[in-house]
Amino acid sequence: MTPLAISVDEQVRPARSGANIHPIRVSIPAIDKVTIYALTSIAAISILTAWTAARWITPALEFAAFAMAFVSLVRIIRSAIPFRFRALLCVAAAFPAVGCLQLAIGHPAYRFATIEAALYWAALASLLFTGIWMFSSGRAREIFLIALLWLGAVATVLEIVQIFGYDRHELTSTGYPLLSSNYYAELIELIFPIALVCALRRHRLWWMDAGLAALFAATVIASGARMGTILVLVEALTIFNLARRRSFTSITKLRNLVLVFIVLIAGWVVIEGPGTLLQRLHETDPLQGRSDIGRSALAMVRSRPWTGYGLGNFPVVYPAFATFDNGYFINHVHNDWLEAAVDGGIPFLGIMFIFCVTSVPAAWRSAWGVGSIAVILHAWVDFPFQRFGVAAVYVLIVSAAITRNR
Repeated sequence: MTPLAISVDEQVRPARSGANIHPIRVSIPAIDKVTIYALTSIAAISILTAWTAARWITPALEFAAFAMAFVSLVRIIRSAIPFRFRALLCVAAAFPAVGCLQLAIGHPAYRFATIEAALYWAALASLLFTGIWMFSSGRAREIFLIALLWLGAVATVLEIVQIFGYDRHELTSTGYPLLSSNYYAELIELIFPIALVCALRRHRLWWMDAGLAALFAATVIASGARMGTILVLVEALTIFNLARRRSFTSITKLRNLVLVFIVLIAGWVVIEGPGTLLQRLHETDPLQGRSDIGRSALAMVRSRPWTGYGLGNFPVVYPAFATFDNGYFINHVHNDWLEAAVDGGIPFLGIMFIFCVTSVPAAWRSAWGVGSIAVILHAWVDFPFQRFGVAAVYVLIVSAAITRNR
């Protein structure tokens, strides 16, 4: 990928004389560039090391998030530029506050799990705080979004290696580099709209972004992620519709892009193969035991509807409510909304609902942020918010969207 010719936030219209109007490039300090790449690296390292069982990685990344939030706070205090406080920060701070309250009252089933979960949510809130400070600059947002495209490209290469190597030729020995097709699909749901919007707004070499977007979508299809496939295709339709309504580009270019995108995605799907997805679509039980886990989780919610069992305590308490045994360790409900009610009760579920709903308008206005809406929907059948890498990308995209200049 080469740097974008124009910002993904601003539309460059041709002048009356026929010449292009190029946006003014505002340079940003080197320390800001380092911070932007560090923010992206936190999510990238978490995602690309998901296959390892080392427990020190996530705490180290959380510490890095806290350190960057502290540095950002010092810079805000010393800077003459006023920090625009966002109500979403208060909602984000309420996540770890619930865990602290549970620890103070003494309700958690396992206190150490609640401490870990409180630090996890505090790290995500720290990333949101740092992102809101950093992405007030349009140039900073652009650098961040380009970095995410690179992250998506690397993740796609790993997924293709898995599709062709492990499943078909047994070339790898570690299993899924990204653990599961859903993990990959959730990441691409966040990054895919960025590539598509870049293709719409670039005047030259737009076909490179279209090819990358098509590769993203085709690899999600080839991975066999059913919900991910649906959401990525819906994202494409949504972005094309927004481009038509908001005049991101000319109608002629939009039609050409749609045609190129369809041809490329069909070609990539043929090369990678849709067999896994077709096989999963013909399964008699699409949820494969998740419905049984969900019923057990509902019983747990009814047992403690207001206090919950403590953040991070679902896998600790679940065996007492389990109705079946498939031989696997059940670590999550495969429904983030239901797991939120189990761990933190109805209050924590309400906080999560308020945070997601509050972030939707800004994501919709930005167009490239609609992936955050897709992840919110995916959370009904999986647990993207419990995966630090995916959750970090989500909160950073949300912070970039809400600070975007109108």
